[in-house]
Amino acid sequence: MEIELSKEVLHLLDRLKFTPRIKTQRRLAGRHASPLAGGSPDFLEYREYSAGEKAADIDWRASAKGDRLLVRKREHQGLIQHWLVLDGSASMEFPHPEESKRRAQLLIAGALTHFLSGQGDAVGLLIEKEGGAIEHLAPRRTREGLAELIRRASAQPPVRAAPALPAALKILAEMLRSPAVVWAMTDFADAPGPALTELAHLAAAGHDVRVLHLAHPFEERPPWGGDCLLRDPEDAIPERRLHLEDLLREYSETYARHCEAIARALRNAGALYDRLEVTRPLEEILTLILEV
Repeated sequence: MEIELSKEVLHLLDRLKFTPRIKTQRRLAGRHASPLAGGSPDFLEYREYSAGEKAADIDWRASAKGDRLLVRKREHQGLIQHWLVLDGSASMEFPHPEESKRRAQLLIAGALTHFLSGQGDAVGLLIEKEGGAIEHLAPRRTREGLAELIRRASAQPPVRAAPALPAALKILAEMLRSPAVVWAMTDFADAPGPALTELAHLAAAGHDVRVLHLAHPFEERPPWGGDCLLRDPEDAIPERRLHLEDLLREYSETYARHCEAIARALRNAGALYDRLEVTRPLEEILTLILEV
């Protein structure tokens, strides 16, 4: 599956800002400051400008004193690990490749990696594979890792066995040694209980857990209507007319309760939750999840 970020998305990412909800342990040599940094976007020090970064962040006055372009470094930049945990189940292929939840997932993952690595933060990947195995890409701070991340994620065939997302989250919890930002992307098509439990454990351990519930509008309201005539070809049971509108109304109400229960459980656990319709423009989705 070919994934490419548009110029409009790249321009938007240059304007967006993000502040994690965690503090990163750091000792500041030669400074009288708290060893805790990362929870505030306050200015801390300078670093050299890298190609592709926002020109608006260049401190021209400080740069004029030397022969290098300098950028004001924020406290959290370069100190945070971000982990993308992707749902690889077959349900993510719905409804078709050009508009699937999986394609939206990869676009969001690519945009997040481009944005976060541009801040100097490290981005890693976990995605489930067939047979319960977990594909793992160690965190990287360079945008060169973007192509590898997307290549690995898009190369995974859909998982049609038991979902391994809860196992991936559990593995991540065991790997993490310091607070991290966890971006979990799933459609919660399977029984959500095990995944919700693992996400709650990550939040309780002090990680900034952000859950992106990817959904297609057809899941909330299937594109059917009218009546349906059921007829037994062997005439063993009488002909019956089914009113689809009544069934669809009941289904939509059940689906809404399902989503509300997931949202309530995650918010009670201290995680951030967004239900995102994958037919929305990527620019809208990124603005929603980054400018919190």
